Amino acid sequence: MDTKAKRRALSVAMFAGALWTFARRPGVVLIGCIILYLQAEEWFRIKPLSFLELSERATADTEATIAAAGLLVALASVIAFKAAKRLDLELAAAADISLLIRDAGALLVRNRMYCERILRIKQLHVQSIDGVGKTAQQTKAARDVRDLEWSCLLDTVDQVHADRTGVWDLIRRIGDLSNQHGPIIRTRILAPLFLERAQASLEKIGEATVFLIPPKDAQVGMYMASFFLAGAKDVADYLDVDDRHMLRVMGYLGGASAIGSTSVAPVSLITAVRMALKAWRM
Repeated sequence: MDTKAKRRALSVAMFAGALWTFARRPGVVLIGCIILYLQAEEWFRIKPLSFLELSERATADTEATIAAAGLLVALASVIAFKAAKRLDLELAAAADISLLIRDAGALLVRNRMYCERILRIKQLHVQSIDGVGKTAQQTKAARDVRDLEWSCLLDTVDQVHADRTGVWDLIRRIGDLSNQHGPIIRTRILAPLFLERAQASLEKIGEATVFLIPPKDAQVGMYMASFFLAGAKDVADYLDVDDRHMLRVMGYLGGASAIGSTSVAPVSLITAVRMALKAWRM
């Protein structure tokens, strides 16, 4: 399936989800029940009891009416208790996913900044080499900027080492989320799919984190000689993978973190339809 078809399928899913969420609202359900009551005889050939007949039935057997009312109250209490516990579980899962989004975003940005900086140092190193068409002053200026950038990069070496393996820790944490909050996550249609897609995109990024990291005492001139031969391609490849998968990771995790939000604040039908139309036109 091509990208356009995927976006249109997503748009249809968003629109259907918006309609389903809207149809479940209490006001909509109440209006639907009233319409069914008024049209029951015409649509289903069933004549419902009138309000007067309902009142007569209720007053004719007071004990049965009280028992029925008590049963409804008990049923409503059980449903409310289950909804409250479910909401607690959903919000706990959403909080852990939001924490994962924060950590993943910070880590991937740091990796990208390292790769962009070392490519910038590579360009400055080329400019700092004496050659035809450049004055000694221009060469010295490029060398000074290169050395400053190199010093800043060496200060981040320990963090980059940790972040390169940290991608796999993020992948493991997604699996832990599915295990820890599995009972509530599996009750949703899209949350498990979003987590699986985010994990797959993170694995692509993790497989690309094979770029070279210089020792903390490395000299820029000596390191660049080996970097031109082996390191530059790995860094460029990582940036290409990051361009294709970073937004997917954040988008899928963001979609999964929406679990529980509709219980607190129902989705706006107008907003959902507008976003669905945008996805369809993309």
